[in-house]
Amino acid sequence: MKIMLIFPNFLKHVESHPELEDNAKGYLWGYASIPGLGLPHIAANTPDEHEIVFVDDQFEDINFDEKVDLVGISSFTPQFSRAVVIANEFRKRGVPVAMGGKHITNNPDEALKYCDHVFIGEGEKTWPLFLQEFKEGKARKKYSNESIIDVKNLPLPKRTIVHESNYPMDIGTLVCVRGCGLYCNWCALDYTEPRAEGRKVRVFDFDWILKDIQSTSFETLYVPCNTIMQFTSKEFILNLLSVFKQSGKKFMLATNPIDVENREKQIPGFIELMGQSGISSFYYTLNNFSSVIPQKLNERFAKYTFESDALTKRCQDAGIEIIPSIFFGSDFDGPDVYDRAMGYLERNNIVDCEFTISTPYPGSPWFKKMEDEGRLLTKDWFYYNNAHVVFKPNNISAKELHDGYIAIWKDFFRKNKERFKNTHVSNLFETGNYLEGRKKKKLDLSGFAHFNEDFNKDFIY
Repeated sequence: MKIMLIFPNFLKHVESHPELEDNAKGYLWGYASIPGLGLPHIAANTPDEHEIVFVDDQFEDINFDEKVDLVGISSFTPQFSRAVVIANEFRKRGVPVAMGGKHITNNPDEALKYCDHVFIGEGEKTWPLFLQEFKEGKARKKYSNESIIDVKNLPLPKRTIVHESNYPMDIGTLVCVRGCGLYCNWCALDYTEPRAEGRKVRVFDFDWILKDIQSTSFETLYVPCNTIMQFTSKEFILNLLSVFKQSGKKFMLATNPIDVENREKQIPGFIELMGQSGISSFYYTLNNFSSVIPQKLNERFAKYTFESDALTKRCQDAGIEIIPSIFFGSDFDGPDVYDRAMGYLERNNIVDCEFTISTPYPGSPWFKKMEDEGRLLTKDWFYYNNAHVVFKPNNISAKELHDGYIAIWKDFFRKNKERFKNTHVSNLFETGNYLEGRKKKKLDLSGFAHFNEDFNKDFIY
C-alpha cells in the first residue's frame, strides 16, 4: 500500500502581517520553519510492506493526483485550516484520509467532518493497528491510545523521509523527553486519563538519543523539551550533556531562567558546562512583564524575568545566546508591558527574539476559561497562530494588543538588524536563498479554510 504523509503549511508571524517583512524577515521565529518529528515517528512504526511518500507542504507541492491508497495528515491548530483543504482534495479523488496531532486529539469529532479516520493521543500503537484493519477493510473512525507509550521501546524516527536539503536553515529537531508536569494554563497537551501523555514524563535512552542525532544531516538541533531542566534527574542531565558533546553538534534548548538557575545551584558551573557541551542557545518563554501582577504571584514572576539579568549575562559569557519568546496578552498585561519587555531586551543586549500574542488553543484550560467568560472573539482556527488577537484582553483593548505586538516586532528588529548578523542563529541561514525566499513556497491564502465565520465577523479590528 502506498501512503502519503503530509505536514500542512501554516502562517508564521511575518506571513500573517506583511507589514513586518522589511524588519523581521530573515529572523528565526518570524518566518522560518523547523521540521518536526511526529510523522517520522509514524513512518518508523509503519510496517515495511508499505511505501511512504512524505510531503512538507511548507516547501513542497502536493501532487493531489498521485496514485496513493491512503493519506495521513498531522495537524496542530494553526495548520488545521490548511489540513481540511488538503483532505478535501484527496477525498474528492476517492482517497481515504486519516488525521492525527494535537488539534485532532483535542477536537476529534470536528476533525471527522473533514476526514475518514482520526487518531487521539500518541500514535505509535494505534497507527500499525489501523493499517492492519484498513487492509482488512474494517478500519474504525476513531483510534484512541489508552495507555502511556513506553518510549524506551520505540524505534528511531525515520528521518530519511524528510528532505532535509529543502529547509532554509541548518536546524532540525531532537526530542529527548516526552511529557510535561507543568500543567500550564495555555497549554493544549493531552492530560486525559488513562493515557495522560502530557502528565507522564518519559526519558529516552542515551544510546537512542545519540543514534538519532547521528541520523540527521542538520548541524544544529532544537530540543523543545522544557521538562529536561525541571523533571529529570541530575544524572540524566549530566549524561545528556555528555551525549551532546560526543555528537559534535550544536543544540538550541527550550528552557527558562528559573530552571537554569536551579540546576546551577545543584551543579556548580552548570552554565559553563552546557556551553562546553554544544548548547549554543536557549529559547526562553517569558510572559510576565506586567506591572500589575497580583502580590501573591509577584515574587515568583519577578524572579522569573526581572532578576534573571545576571543569569542571562553568565549564559552569554559561556557562548550561549538567549532567544526569548515573549507572550503578550495575559490578564495582567497593561499598556506598559511593551516598554517593560523592550527594557529587558535592551538591558541584556539580546538581539534575537520572538514576539507572540497569547492564544487560547482549544483543549487548553485557558480556552475553556475564555469560552466560559464569553471572551472569545472568533473560533476560526485560521487565526489561532499566536499572531492574531482572538480573545478580549483584560486590561487593554484587542486593538491595543495587536498594535503593540506589531510595533515591538518592527522596533526591536529595526534596532538589531546589523547586530543579528553576527549571531550563531543568523549563520544558520543560507544567506541570499533564505532572505529572498527562494526555497519557501509563496502562500496562496485561497488554500486555507475558514471556520465558524458567523461567530464574530468583526473581530479583525
